[in-house]
Amino acid sequence: MKFITILDPAIDSEEQNYQVFTEGQKADIWIKWPERKNPQSNETNNRNMVGYVWPYGMLISMKENSNISLSR
Repeated sequence: MKFITILDPAIDSEEQNYQVFTEGQKADIWIKWPERKNPQSNETNNRNMVGYVWPYGMLISMKENSNISLSR
């Protein structure tokens, strides 16, 4: 039997005053779309790459090589 551990560090990007998201914005740790190639610019007003998780809504993921500790 084999086990595969999956870690999904998606962060809620729509919750008001969510410290984890705010600190991530300040540290610029989110995955970004290439400049001038952001199909989500009308949704995010920035280059952050977002995904959607039902039923919660829009979430954002950290860059793999981020060296920051975020906790809720």
